[in-house]
Amino acid sequence: MSDTVYNALKEHSKDGEYVFVNLKTDKPYNDIKRVFTRACDDAKIEKLRIHDLRHTAATRMVSAGIDLVVVANILGHSDIRITASRYAHPLPENKIKAIQSLDNFVSQSGLRIAQ
Repeated sequence: MSDTVYNALKEHSKDGEYVFVNLKTDKPYNDIKRVFTRACDDAKIEKLRIHDLRHTAATRMVSAGIDLVVVANILGHSDIRITASRYAHPLPENKIKAIQSLDNFVSQSGLRIAQ
């Protein structure tokens, strides 16, 4: 858990015992999926599942250069192949950066491409 999330939860816990509380009833939500779906509907976000947030977190960590072993550990995977094949999605901007690195290599190496 990041310091930001920890501090937000710590601050929130001053207001009560639960993190996700129905403001009308002051009772904890029993079905977070229903709450998440409603929040997505209110924000006009279609086809987003709670599990998609897990994929996004893994993708962002890998994109930030976090070692795949560390990401796998955070996700609770015993085998990094699961993390690599199912969770570490390449971002379009990283694909562009990778291709540009090849272009930079060619131009810096003095290689000439036949025309």
